[in-house]
Amino acid sequence: MAHAIILTKKLSKLKKFFLRIKARRGAKIGRVALARKVLCILYHLLVLQELYQDDLLSKPRRIKNHQLHPIATMNLEEMIRTLIKAGYEVRKNECRQSG
Repeated sequence: MAHAIILTKKLSKLKKFFLRIKARRGAKIGRVALARKVLCILYHLLVLQELYQDDLLSKPRRIKNHQLHPIATMNLEEMIRTLIKAGYEVRKNECRQSG
């Protein structure tokens, strides 16, 4: 995802973020920083059900999703199904606690 943002011709907040990091630290670190930022945004979109708007894009899109309601919450299985529908591979890791 970060690579696609970097290759876009339009200037967005995310691309500006990458260019700023790239100038200071290099392209590889910039890509990793951008990927992490995108993951944080996805977390807020899925778990906290917030909307993402980029002020630098000329026409922000209106998202019409009647499923999402401010009071509605997604459980883990619904989040996994949403990610799989979007084309991502999801693996479940079992956390083992020592003790």
